[in-house]
Amino acid sequence: MKSLHFLLLACVGLSMAASDDETKLIGRRPKIILFGDSITQQSTGAWGWATLLADLYTRKADVVVRGFNGYTTNIARTIIEQAADIKADGNSTLLTIFFGANDACEPGHDMHVELDDYGQNLRSIVNKCEQKLPGITIVIISPPPIDDDKIAEFSWCAGRSNARVSAYAEESARAAQDTGSLFLDLYNLMMESENWRTFLSDGLHLSREGQRFLFDGLVSLVSSDPFARRWSPSNMPDHFPNFDSFFGMDTLVLRKVCEWPDHKGRYCTQQNHLDEL
Repeated sequence: MKSLHFLLLACVGLSMAASDDETKLIGRRPKIILFGDSITQQSTGAWGWATLLADLYTRKADVVVRGFNGYTTNIARTIIEQAADIKADGNSTLLTIFFGANDACEPGHDMHVELDDYGQNLRSIVNKCEQKLPGITIVIISPPPIDDDKIAEFSWCAGRSNARVSAYAEESARAAQDTGSLFLDLYNLMMESENWRTFLSDGLHLSREGQRFLFDGLVSLVSSDPFARRWSPSNMPDHFPNFDSFFGMDTLVLRKVCEWPDHKGRYCTQQNHLDEL
């Protein structure tokens, strides 16, 4: 049997027998899921935070956007498994949960969700995801602040206020703490900036500057957390070996490389020394 340029080792789920600096993932590509309301739905534009993430994780992970305009946590907790494609596929690595802008509408509004219910809904979503995806890194993102003056220009923004959404941002922090999730305190991070209103396009949704602000904050959080930083792009290998690793291999060997250990999407690793199949 021809010598290969690497040794393929089976790994179950996300567990790796060798250290990160010795291994390279091949097989099914890791997946990052973004689950949220319209602020997530609108993240796929040319300068959106999902677009920026997809560019950053090129050939390292697929960014899957599951944003739903007008949705609240009352809906999200019910549809999470189907809507966000939550299933034990072995390649989901990172999940963001980003709701609250609609939940925080005033009582009597069709979108209103009581503050306590909002917090419990977030906890329920996290628990469901952890049951389906053991070991996944979950990031709860607080709703951003609201520019009261700006939203007054739009009738569809009625029932929202910065004072109300601040309470929901605090509740999202408590939910993250209770569930052991990472927390991106977007509300307070934005409010700390003198120019925070420029981060909002209509007083509620993110502008181009706001999209970049959220992206930078999320990347910084993942990169600095002791557990989550393994999913920082700088710590993730490219998906599949470099093209020159396949030079000189015959069809049989290539088939074994691309299908091994099986066709079910298990992870495997590549080590930088020679061995036999």
